[in-house]
Amino acid sequence: MHSFLRNSLFWLCLLASFSVVAQTITGKIVSSDDNQPLPGVSILIKGTNTGTTSRADGTYSINVPNANRKLTYSFIGYDNQEIAVGNGSGQPRMT
Repeated sequence: MHSFLRNSLFWLCLLASFSVVAQTITGKIVSSDDNQPLPGVSILIKGTNTGTTSRADGTYSINVPNANRKLTYSFIGYDNQEIAVGNGSGQPRMT
């Protein structure tokens, strides 16, 4: 019985550590002027070369190695936005 509990606890801790290590962030980027989606916005994990761009409907998805990272959003003619991954915001408004 102790072996079963110990093994169960081990697997539970292992699964929990994987969920903290990496996560997929999804969202939609819109203009603060007219609330319209912005396609082609560059999204980079700050301090890395890892990134993606928003699709035609403004949506994006990016794998982030841990919750202590920041995402940088940039688009020509708009101010850059930097948002911490851990704050749960997936819809920055570009101004």
